[in-house]
Amino acid sequence: MHEGQRICRIRESLGLQQKYVAAESGVSPSTINRIEKGRVTLTYRMAIRLARLFNCDLGAFDDSLGGPLRPVVPPVIRPAPTAGAGGVRPGAGQ
Repeated sequence: MHEGQRICRIRESLGLQQKYVAAESGVSPSTINRIEKGRVTLTYRMAIRLARLFNCDLGAFDDSLGGPLRPVVPPVIRPAPTAGAGGVRPGAGQ
């Protein structure tokens, strides 16, 4: 299994779409698709971005590093802040 296939399996196991991963990592969805298909070599910089997004070790992408196939812990996906009554965020100013 190449690194792109491992990235795809991790992404899918987390329920993330390529479009979301692309937006969060600063590339186009087609770049994520090409990485997953093995058509583009994963750069170190991109590997770091994806590892942070997936909250996993770099070894998760590479068989030779003996890393786990799954993330260490679930990723933190923060919802957009919402305004409370009167347009003030809950907990603001306390």
